[in-house]
Amino acid sequence: MQSLGILGIFAALVFPGLTQQTSVPVPVVNGSVLIQSIIGNESLDDVKIPIGNSTTFEAWYFDALAPDLSASIILAVISTDEQMAVTLDISHQDGSRSRVEIPTSSLNVSAIGKGSAAEADDNSWGWTSTSSLSGYTLHFDRPDQGLYGDITMESLGPSHVQCSESLPGAAYEFFPGLNWINNIPDAKSTVNLTINGTSIAFTGNSYEDKLWGVITAIGGVNQWYWGRGKAGNYSVVWYYVLFPDGTTVTSAYILKDSKVVYAGCDDKIVVRPYGEGITYPISGSFDGLEGYTINIDAGSIGKFAFTSQRVHAVGGTTDMYHRWIGNLTGGIIGGTNATGPSLWEFVTSS
Repeated sequence: MQSLGILGIFAALVFPGLTQQTSVPVPVVNGSVLIQSIIGNESLDDVKIPIGNSTTFEAWYFDALAPDLSASIILAVISTDEQMAVTLDISHQDGSRSRVEIPTSSLNVSAIGKGSAAEADDNSWGWTSTSSLSGYTLHFDRPDQGLYGDITMESLGPSHVQCSESLPGAAYEFFPGLNWINNIPDAKSTVNLTINGTSIAFTGNSYEDKLWGVITAIGGVNQWYWGRGKAGNYSVVWYYVLFPDGTTVTSAYILKDSKVVYAGCDDKIVVRPYGEGITYPISGSFDGLEGYTINIDAGSIGKFAFTSQRVHAVGGTTDMYHRWIGNLTGGIIGGTNATGPSLWEFVTSS
């Protein structure tokens, strides 16, 4: 745990199991608080900052992607200083996008074994996982916004943190001030939603992760390149964070047929942006960004090379952030390449 003050004594008593219901946004105090940064025997997807301050945040992220890229769904849930932001981003077959901002005063989160359940204060949306994190169901019932339906996720691999699978004693901390866990690196998903009379239904793949920590930690990043995708029977998650002083923080996770092939976080993971006019680091406009090349040296297992290539933009409204869907192509070097659906983002603080 990252100790940020005397309130840690209280929070430490709360963390183990955290089986009671916790409402977010959490109570906020002036001064320092405690942020959980080491895995214990608790739920991996519940509230990690039970008492916050003006600098802390807690977030959950879900996405689902049609295999032919005809549709994607992204749910982002962010709790900051006594505020909630909940957005549902949808991409359509013609490349158009729509966004539903879901008003939420509070979200009641409970631990279910290693997973969690969450319900909005008005019971209009939420999620439930299994106790083993083998799956999630998200539900929506908001007649005022014309939003109905559900998304189910059946996990295809174990959860992980930056450098390893998510076992007791492993670190949630990704870099100082930011914690991350990827509870669902890949899943079979079934989407059945209706939004303003339009049906969005497909069977594809999905993903879930969770971030929490100090808001200013993200502002201290120069650029980050995150993504996830499928290439044949490989499922891949990558993270490459570049700081202003040139140092980097990395993470890569590879599943093959739902078995862990690689989980690591060293300099043998190299992610580079590419496209017309694109340099590393990206300077100025990123309009020409086509995707990323992802190279992973997995030691005795072999070397992997993947390339993501954009098809549609699916999120991002500022020069500091954008997200795309497209194809991921690659595999083990010397083997046969395969292609599948992918989703990735670019974030910059400059």
